[in-house]
Amino acid sequence: MSNFIIQAVLDVYYTSSYPSGGFIGDLYKIGYKNVIETPFRNIPKEIREKNPDFKFQPMYEATCSDTDYKVSIGDNNFGVSTKNYNSWSDFIEHAKKIFDVLFSQKDAELSITRIGLRYIDLIEGKNIFDEKHITIEISGHSKNKANIINLRFDNEIEDCRVTESIIYPFAEQNDGESGTFIDIITAKENLEISGDDIKKAFFDISDRLHRVNKDHFKEVLSDELRKQIGL
Repeated sequence: MSNFIIQAVLDVYYTSSYPSGGFIGDLYKIGYKNVIETPFRNIPKEIREKNPDFKFQPMYEATCSDTDYKVSIGDNNFGVSTKNYNSWSDFIEHAKKIFDVLFSQKDAELSITRIGLRYIDLIEGKNIFDEKHITIEISGHSKNKANIINLRFDNEIEDCRVTESIIYPFAEQNDGESGTFIDIITAKENLEISGDDIKKAFFDISDRLHRVNKDHFKEVLSDELRKQIGL
């Protein structure tokens, strides 16, 4: 799976009495010293809180010169991402160090309402809609030879919301080789996680989201195609 991942993101929606700007100093202590403000930082708080399109957007992004990880911070959003994904064990090890900053505020009335894990994959040089792997028909007419195929599905799997987008052709860069783009988000929503067990519950759910995401990615591809690409 990791051979095809071009970005991985683990994030939470949360509420807390601790100001989001305070996390900047805490992240600085663990090496995330490069901080930029996003355009959402300039939107008044009253507007951000009332508009769901703004409420869960990051106001700051912090990076560390020693890693390929980026931290996103907002009043109601905290996340970690990387474009250099090696394995889940490596990713979650880094994530734990970063999320410890969020969990360190014991008296901040922290509550988590959503946890999401996103994998963006690019299978270069492969068209999974070539009729050998996936056949698309509408009223008996094949759509496999369309110039652009862009599909989106929303499902519930093991009490997780799964949103997947599949696009062909797609190139990571304008001059890059085209391939099939697969974007899968697994999420646990409508949560009310707080108290002393919040940290353990968060990582238990994260592990579950990873398993569901990984299994679903494999289900998107046929057995023959998985053999071809060495999965």
